[in-house]
Amino acid sequence: MNRIEEYIKDVTSEGNSALVSIDKKDMDAFVKGNDIVDAEKIVGTIETIFSSLAETLNRIIERNKSGKCNAIILDIRQSEGTEMTMDNIADIIDILSKSGKDVDIIWGLSTKKSLEPKTIELILFVGFKANEE
Repeated sequence: MNRIEEYIKDVTSEGNSALVSIDKKDMDAFVKGNDIVDAEKIVGTIETIFSSLAETLNRIIERNKSGKCNAIILDIRQSEGTEMTMDNIADIIDILSKSGKDVDIIWGLSTKKSLEPKTIELILFVGFKANEE
C-alpha cells in the first residue's frame, strides 16, 4: 500500500468521531476526478499548523507543476479538548484558496483520541489535472 492509499484508508476509517465527515465515496470521487493525486500529513499545534499547511501546499504544488491544481480534500483531526473555531477554519480555507482559481475544496473535521493534547493532524490531498500540450 502506498502513502496516498494509507492516507485514504486513514481518512475513511471509522475510528474517529467526525463532526464533518469525509467518507469513502468522497475519496473515490476525488481520486477518479483527478489525473494526479498527491498527499501529505501535517502534525502540529493551533499555533504552528497554519504555516505548516501553507508550506506543505506549496511543496505539493511545486512537486506536481506539470498539472493544474483542480481539487483539495483536507481532513482535520484534533485531540480531545482542542477545538478548531470557525475563524481557524476560515484561515485554513484562505490558505487553500491560494492554490488556484476554481479549485474545489472539501474538508472534514474530527476528534482523534490517540493524539497528544493540543495536537492537530491534517491530511492534505491535492488533485491535479494533467496539462494538455
